[in-house]
Amino acid sequence: MPQETTPLDFNAACGRLDRFVGALAFAKNITVTTAITLGSPTFDGGPGVYRINLLNGKGSTAVLVDHDALTDSDEFFLTFVVPQLEAAIEKLSVE
Repeated sequence: MPQETTPLDFNAACGRLDRFVGALAFAKNITVTTAITLGSPTFDGGPGVYRINLLNGKGSTAVLVDHDALTDSDEFFLTFVVPQLEAAIEKLSVE
């Protein structure tokens, strides 16, 4: 299956995020819910940043992702976002 090369719209990017979080949580045998809020850019004029809050019954953690990483092609999403999600879900699985 060819990887997506064009940026996704925000709704499609959130759907992809939910699918990955669901699969990663399933692999750890935990339930994780996500909530996305708009964060502040790290500097004036910087890219928009989203705070992805990950919660389960035992705790919560957050991952900061800029708009381009969230909506960009699968290659960049897999390279830059998924490792952060894996680490956050690992943290939730041991709490």
